[in-house]
Amino acid sequence: MSVGRNFATVIRNRNAALILVASVISTFGDWFYLIAISALLYDQGGVVAVAAFNILRQVPVIFLTPLAGIVADRLPRRALMIATDLIRMVVMLALGVLSASPGGSASLALALVVTSVLSGSLFRPARMSLLPTMVQSDELMALNALDGTVGTATLAVAPAIGGLFLVMASREWLFYLNSVSFLFSAALVWLVKPTSAAPAGEQVTAIKGKPYSGWGQGFHHTVANKRLFLTTLLYSCSHVIVGATWVVLPPLAVGVLHLGEAGIGYLSSAIGIGSVVGMLAGGLISRRDKAMTATTAVLLFGLVTVVCARSAGIVSVLAAITLMGLFANVAEAPIWTLFQQETPQKLYGRVFSVIDAIAMVGLFVGSMVAGLVTERAGSSWALSVLGTAVALSALAIMVFLRRRANPARGLEQTDITPM
Repeated sequence: MSVGRNFATVIRNRNAALILVASVISTFGDWFYLIAISALLYDQGGVVAVAAFNILRQVPVIFLTPLAGIVADRLPRRALMIATDLIRMVVMLALGVLSASPGGSASLALALVVTSVLSGSLFRPARMSLLPTMVQSDELMALNALDGTVGTATLAVAPAIGGLFLVMASREWLFYLNSVSFLFSAALVWLVKPTSAAPAGEQVTAIKGKPYSGWGQGFHHTVANKRLFLTTLLYSCSHVIVGATWVVLPPLAVGVLHLGEAGIGYLSSAIGIGSVVGMLAGGLISRRDKAMTATTAVLLFGLVTVVCARSAGIVSVLAAITLMGLFANVAEAPIWTLFQQETPQKLYGRVFSVIDAIAMVGLFVGSMVAGLVTERAGSSWALSVLGTAVALSALAIMVFLRRRANPARGLEQTDITPM
């Protein structure tokens, strides 16, 4: 079946369409929330506060994700997604009220943020486990490309809208809008109908023993499968730059380019524009060799990050940051298709939770290093150091894959190509 026909088939799939639309709506709200809280923290505590927030978002996820994957394999995934959406809806309402209140409690705000993070870490494994059960195996690439595209399309416009809200209205309205987005997301997921072809967590194997023993099955599968393990490391490397980017954007927009708080949204939207193009390109060009397409994209992601670090002026920074979004997302669809193809459905939640935990480690490292380096030497050095490290790591993975290729059969016939 052609790529275009696969895209059309996925779009006509009622369940997949509902999940994709829910993702668009909730992602809009997420960006409003992130823009508002990034601006607030940078205004009150500078780059250190922004870095601390990004680290705080990641550390609980690293430790909760193992349990989240097991929960996603034990409970009905659709019900779990609805419950966590509703929890986050209430949290965002509370943050909006707290933000509008004079002398609001910082400790309460922190507790609400952690609650949102923990709920989100339960939502993601359930969602990523539910998605591939909705389509046929030859439609996975199209589904992943569309899923990533609708998410990155919101990145192209939502941060800019959020930036305008910061100029024209108060921050608490961004929290309220995010709350409404979670309500709509829960309603759309509720409309998804379970099908006999997609058990999606409704019929899962029992997991005996202590909570983390079930996660060990997912970890063992991830490490034992060399292609899956290398792809996971590559995915984590790309997240190092992602974590650094969200720390560096506020000082870059406000302190270097002098665009004000709204500039955080404008730069984020530039990343989003590149991301949309990259996501579609990744779904179209990586059908034959997903692993090498992803590795090359992450290598270029690192190199373009170094170019961005050395750029001067608004136009050159916008161009470089758009390319960062492009190459980061060329890798996304082939990487997730490989994850799904290399994992038995009964292990989806556990394996995907391992992958997410390792990716969160990458985000943590990127945020922490970017915060430390930016505070001491500036955002340019932070992006240069991390971009170089990621490019070298991607190159090492690429060389390893090529060395394992069988010269007699050619690279396309080795174990690094899709099964």
